Amino acid sequence: MVNASQNQDQTQVKADYDPITLSLFSNRFMCIAEAMGRSLKQTAISTNIKERLDFSCAVFSPNGDLVANAPFVPVHLGAMSCHLPDLTVITPCFDENDPTKIIFFTASRGHHSDIGGILPGSMPPTSTQLYEEGANIQSLKIVSNGYYNHDALYKIMVEDPAQYPGCSGSRSFKDVESDIKAQIAANNKGTNLLKALVKEYNLKTVHSYMNHIKNNAERSVRKMLRKAAEKAGSNVLHTIAGGSGAGDGWHGTSGVHCHMTNTRITDPEILERRYPVLLHEFGFRSSSGGVGKYRGGEGCIRSLQFLQPLSVSILSERRARSPYGLKGGGPGATGLNLWVKQPKEENGKVRTINVGGKGTMQFGTGDRLILHTPGGGGWGAPDNKEEIDKEEAERLLNQARDWEPRGTWADKAQPDF
Repeated sequence: MVNASQNQDQTQVKADYDPITLSLFSNRFMCIAEAMGRSLKQTAISTNIKERLDFSCAVFSPNGDLVANAPFVPVHLGAMSCHLPDLTVITPCFDENDPTKIIFFTASRGHHSDIGGILPGSMPPTSTQLYEEGANIQSLKIVSNGYYNHDALYKIMVEDPAQYPGCSGSRSFKDVESDIKAQIAANNKGTNLLKALVKEYNLKTVHSYMNHIKNNAERSVRKMLRKAAEKAGSNVLHTIAGGSGAGDGWHGTSGVHCHMTNTRITDPEILERRYPVLLHEFGFRSSSGGVGKYRGGEGCIRSLQFLQPLSVSILSERRARSPYGLKGGGPGATGLNLWVKQPKEENGKVRTINVGGKGTMQFGTGDRLILHTPGGGGWGAPDNKEEIDKEEAERLLNQARDWEPRGTWADKAQPDF
């Protein structure tokens, strides 16, 4: 058991502090969180964590206050929470002189490939009940007295979700378990580094500067928010990449992940090696940024072909309404998700279908998904009165129809009629 009053006593601080030492401790705490992240990346096996870097690591005070959160995924900052596939492992760091006293917590959160539910990937766009998205874990003591609890994890990830109508347990439990173990190892890396920091200084000094860091962070954020309120641009959200909005004094950025997660996109080589998919095109979408004194960033075009039947879920925004401009700037182009469907009969016609912003589709062998992501909104009235290209939608459809297979995999990519 942990004595709460003891933990509060640990975090009492002196009123004064040395700014240089404050900076040193701030960097030491952040380096510990970053070292945890490097450990997690190296030991995880899933594409989500190892390649896309969809994870975060953090250090907390004994009272649960955030001390350092390495900036891997900004949406986790300050909360370490998001949606069900994001699983968090929390590890207490005990005082070596008093094994009953917690002096820190370390935590790691990672997006896991499948935790059950009605669809593979555990992110169904049509879910209406929480259980349809997979395992709902309130808490689980995964390690106790040094022993790892495999059976409890299997029950909560595989057996429990499968009890609900239309649902399955985790379809890739071995990957999930391996990544959970990688998170445990990353947390242990953090606790060892924290204990070394305490030995180098002392617990009172470390806790003192931990609180000074928190107070200094509050002042810095308040100052930043005041400045941000004076200048605001428009942004477009997308899970792959899109154009960011322009603002007073800057053009938007093209092909950037301006979504709050800021995760990496999977490298083409990794994507094609691990999944039955060919990436035929990935580049900027010309003329998609909003016009203005400062132009919005360009969106992207991403064309995928599937080498076997697959279920694909899409969660995207700005497919019906354009990302707006500001101060007279033009809107960015809306996004467009196209399903190029191969005919089921010989000499049949290839169909191009606009599938909308959200949905789940069953793609056949040889079918293609072409994503046109939105551009960012412009800022300010354009000096040369540029006009938005009214034929953009038709150009995109023609581009989809004119697609040709690429590379030595082209024969394999053709549908088998």
